[in-house]
Amino acid sequence: NSARATKGGDIEETALNTNLEAADEIARQLRLRDLGGLFVIDFIDMMASRNQRAVENRLRDAVKMDRARIQLGRISRFGLLEMSRQRLRPSLGESSLLTCPRCHGQGTIRSVESLALSVLRMIEEEAIKKQTGKVIAYLPVDSATYLLNEKRASVNEIESRNGISVMIIPSKHLETPAYEIQRVRSNTEEAEDKTSSYQIVRPESVLNDRYSRDLPATGMEPAVK
Repeated sequence: NSARATKGGDIEETALNTNLEAADEIARQLRLRDLGGLFVIDFIDMMASRNQRAVENRLRDAVKMDRARIQLGRISRFGLLEMSRQRLRPSLGESSLLTCPRCHGQGTIRSVESLALSVLRMIEEEAIKKQTGKVIAYLPVDSATYLLNEKRASVNEIESRNGISVMIIPSKHLETPAYEIQRVRSNTEEAEDKTSSYQIVRPESVLNDRYSRDLPATGMEPAVK
């Protein structure tokens, strides 16, 4: 913006002075914000090629103190200069935000019915394996309720067709889309275990560990030292 740069005797000199100030500030802002990628700078048009070279040299000198890898182009006939800069640290969003533990950054999660039907198919896959004596499915309360009521006939059919026992365990420690399926082999002590279903709900620490993610450290360091 050249509104305040009126010290020059003509338009060309005003444009030169403004572009020189802009070159210093552009280099400063790139370091301060640690911006990375490709940039196109729209300088004020200057007719004299010597003035264009002066602005290019000014910008080149201004970025020398930057530790990042920088490549500078030349000012084109349209007054545009292309440059690239390597980002030294994670972006502000990556440094200050955490990935959603439920959707893992996707922005959406499966519906109750979708998760329940998906788990039902997995239960059947585990049931048809050889020497399967029992299949235990840990689900969020709403999805487990859907299976135990709307899909009770399907669960019973899997049990009768494969000669196994299917246990649907609602867990208040799980939230959609988290779940866990455990296959118990026949002729084992666990397969013969007669513990009631409400007594085998796993503790929160065990269930949450499976769905936790190794998130990067959120400590932020200054981009300009």
